[in-house]
Amino acid sequence: MVTIVISILTSVYGYSDAFASHGTDTASCENDGLYDGKNNPFSQELYEMCGDTYYDAYVEGCMSVEGNTRDMCESATDAD
Repeated sequence: MVTIVISILTSVYGYSDAFASHGTDTASCENDGLYDGKNNPFSQELYEMCGDTYYDAYVEGCMSVEGNTRDMCESATDAD
């Protein structure tokens, strides 16, 4: 029965529309922010999709890197 429902939703809405919220999922935004803060530059595209959830997680991830300060991490964004 579940397979039939998934098949119908997938064929009608497409997989991403039926099961994802196009980058606005709070947990995904937070995870992306934490990862980027530790490893990558700030993503303006993710910030535009996720807002403060991504921004706050990015700063938190950045600050988890030894030697980084809040001021350094906030200045690494172009959102403030």
